[in-house]
Amino acid sequence: MAPELIGILSAFGALLVGLAGLQIALYRGIRADLAAMRAEFREEQAAMRAEFREEQAAMRAEFREEQAAMRAEFRADQAAMREEFHTDLKAIDTRVGNLEQQVARLTGAVEVFAGLTNGRAAARETERVG
Repeated sequence: MAPELIGILSAFGALLVGLAGLQIALYRGIRADLAAMRAEFREEQAAMRAEFREEQAAMRAEFREEQAAMRAEFRADQAAMREEFHTDLKAIDTRVGNLEQQVARLTGAVEVFAGLTNGRAAARETERVG
């Protein structure tokens, strides 16, 4: 072999080794970039999950607060309705008591009137007989 051919082949070999080294370096860079992207994706995914859990917890807390407020409002409404019902019952009881008194007075008046009427009729009969 001629020394020129050996030089050319050596230079070509050196270029091939250099290109292989460059390709390996590029491959390692691509692998590092992919690993970094995967790590970034996992971090973003973890952050999104954490944010979702926080929002979910906030929504649950808000729902529980609204539910507690609704229960309190319902209980207050029930208590007001009970109080109104008891007030109405007391008013009806008072009216019934007044009616009972009026009926008793009327009954007494009717009995007195009946007694007076019977007394007059008896006095008239004694006047007729006598």
